[in-house]
Amino acid sequence: MFGLGGIDLIAGPSEILIIGDDHTDPHSTALDLMAQAEHDEEACSILVSLDLEFSKKVEEIIGNEVEKLQRKDIIKEFLFKKWLYYQSKLN
Repeated sequence: MFGLGGIDLIAGPSEILIIGDDHTDPHSTALDLMAQAEHDEEACSILVSLDLEFSKKVEEIIGNEVEKLQRKDIIKEFLFKKWLYYQSKLN
C-alpha cells in the first residue's frame, strides 16, 4: 500500500531509553516506558538507573497501572523482557 495513501511518516520500531535517579518522577517514567511498550511486542523500553529505590518505584507503578490499559496484553509482553537496568555506580 506504500505510496497509495497518505501517512504522517514511516514509523519504525518504538524505542525509548530513560536514565533516571532520585530526582526523576517515577510515575512519569513508568508512563513513558509503557507508552512505548504498548506499540508492539517487539518495542524496546529501557530504564537505566543508579538508584535502586527509584527503579523499584517505577516497577511497582507499572505493575499497578498496566491492568487499567486497553493494550495491557502487549505491555505485559514487555514486562517479561529485560526492561530495567540498575547500575550501582559509574566508573
